[in-house]
Amino acid sequence: MSTATPLAPTGYSLIHADPATLDIAENVRDSVVITDNPDFIASIAAHGVLQAVSAVRRADGTLQIHDGQRRTLAAREAGLTSIPVVVREQSDDEKAAGIERITAQVVANDQREDLTKSQRAAAVAGLFDLGLDAAQVATTLHVRKDYADKAARAGRSERARRQLDDRQLTLEGAALLADLEHDAQTQPWISTAIETIFERGYSPEYQLRNLERRVTERTEASAAAADYTARGFTLLHDEPSTSAGEWFSFADLRTADGEPIDADAPELAPHLWHVYTCRSDPMWVDKKTHAAVDEDDIDFDTDDDTAAEAQEGLVHFDSVEMITPWTHEYFLHRDHRAETGLGLAPETVARTTQPVAGDADPAAHAEAQRVEKERAERRKVKALNRAGATATEARRTFLTGLLSGKTAPKNATKWIVTALATHGDVFTESKSSERYADIMGSPLRDAAQKADSATVARRGPAARPSTHRVRGQAHRPAGRQGLLAVLLQALPRNGRHRQLPHLPRRQWPHPEPHRAGCDRQHHRRRRPHSRCRRRLTIAGKKAPTITRWPGPSLSSRYVDAWCSQRNGVSEQRTLFAAWM
Repeated sequence: MSTATPLAPTGYSLIHADPATLDIAENVRDSVVITDNPDFIASIAAHGVLQAVSAVRRADGTLQIHDGQRRTLAAREAGLTSIPVVVREQSDDEKAAGIERITAQVVANDQREDLTKSQRAAAVAGLFDLGLDAAQVATTLHVRKDYADKAARAGRSERARRQLDDRQLTLEGAALLADLEHDAQTQPWISTAIETIFERGYSPEYQLRNLERRVTERTEASAAAADYTARGFTLLHDEPSTSAGEWFSFADLRTADGEPIDADAPELAPHLWHVYTCRSDPMWVDKKTHAAVDEDDIDFDTDDDTAAEAQEGLVHFDSVEMITPWTHEYFLHRDHRAETGLGLAPETVARTTQPVAGDADPAAHAEAQRVEKERAERRKVKALNRAGATATEARRTFLTGLLSGKTAPKNATKWIVTALATHGDVFTESKSSERYADIMGSPLRDAAQKADSATVARRGPAARPSTHRVRGQAHRPAGRQGLLAVLLQALPRNGRHRQLPHLPRRQWPHPEPHRAGCDRQHHRRRRPHSRCRRRLTIAGKKAPTITRWPGPSLSSRYVDAWCSQRNGVSEQRTLFAAWM
């Protein structure tokens, strides 16, 4: 049943009709599977049909849709009983009616212009300004919550929106730019850095992430130096160079008598001195007393085992922690040196002046050059560490997204097996468990359980590879667990064992002997030598003590032998994953 308003002078009327009674009939968009777009259906269910569909009334009184096929189908799926329809009478000439229908459907679709990314971001920002939060916006617009948050941040910056439309930045990068511009309101140096980044035009998003890291470092340094700045010292965020005679370190200065200055000399006139704070090398300390603990005095075998007792002369791993303490250094600007009444050390004079023939103290000049070289090296290392950390974060973000996908990338199985064969120590190298937890979102010790519960081919012989199976058509599990199914099976079951498919021992390659005179200390520290023996568990059965090779690892030869036995040389590693 439908209700109609009186016909307008143009011959159109607006009615509300049940979408189930509308005839979609022929349409130039001849392939529509509306269930493939659940977000659209959810939007129609929540908001209704906001734009009326267009239809003509046939001679028999039925309504034929000309424009609005998707809206009508979505309304049916959403269970709506009434949608707005703009209706006009159909032409009596069947040919003219067909021409009119096709023309209207093509023009209506061709002349539409979607919102740009920047316009969407500005719209989301407007909703935030009106009081909605990320969860409410996500529900209202049927978008992800993280998208709503990033779009709201990016939408508040004109430059970020422009860069987003120009495809110079992703949405995440645009949100980061907007955040940095907000921080620049209280830290003007950030504005200069942003301008420099876009003037260069080289990898702006990567450079913005580097800048974000610099801002974070400065914020942390400011917090660490709060006690010094409260006493009147001026904070330096970058270690100054002392080679040009503009800045002098604590060790560069001498009293009027030529003696080293007292340690508390800066405290006498803090307004004249600058302080530079930075992180020192990581160190182990006692959790209770915060006293330094030597690494050789820690029993690393007690990690994650609170009930275990440390070896005699060693401390339990759970009683210590690693910290990166802050250190500070004082610097004096040349404009303030006269006011302090301090002189320069001989090596400082040598450093800030050109050496001449017959120099009375060439050793002092050489020492000064060495000190300045070390300072320059520290500045370089700090900048490279920052750049490396940014690049590492980008790679891990990419991996996390890749492994969260619904389908495995092309040649994923071959790549995984090749990686395991080439880098057999991927799960035992330094901090591998931490990296695994970051990327997979669960601790390494749960990997075996994940592998057992993964949706892989454990459905009997039919699901396993055979010589009759067409190459490349082996069953591949979907999702994050499926992509890493093989990788997970090779994970340590209890930190010391690897799970590999069964292969008769007579087919194992002969291992090299254990390296003579190997220092067992590195085993306790979880840094085993590449050729040290290791026990493997194969198909849940006890295996003999064997060895990994330097260069091509044991797993490389093992996989080759196993694949050759089960599938023939032609199949090799590509079907190795289907063993699961």
